[in-house]
Amino acid sequence: MIQKSAGGVLIGSSAYFLGQRRQLAALAIRQALPSSGAQRSLADAGLLMSYGASQSDGYRRAGGYAGRILKGEAPAIPANFLTLADEVIE
Repeated sequence: MIQKSAGGVLIGSSAYFLGQRRQLAALAIRQALPSSGAQRSLADAGLLMSYGASQSDGYRRAGGYAGRILKGEAPAIPANFLTLADEVIE
């Protein structure tokens, strides 16, 4: 990163990068590079910031939706959401 004069670091969310998050954060801090990633655990490890949806909230919501469907509620997607989609698979 230093040899290439990187202006910042964006860490991917693969298992490898997540497993190395503390080392990557320490390197970014040591080299004074702004750093970001798509998982909160990256920011918790020391990266400057993270972005993206909360995984724990997503799991909680998915469980709630599954429970509602199992109780007989029909799954539905709001019509305005469909107009924003790039592709719809039915």
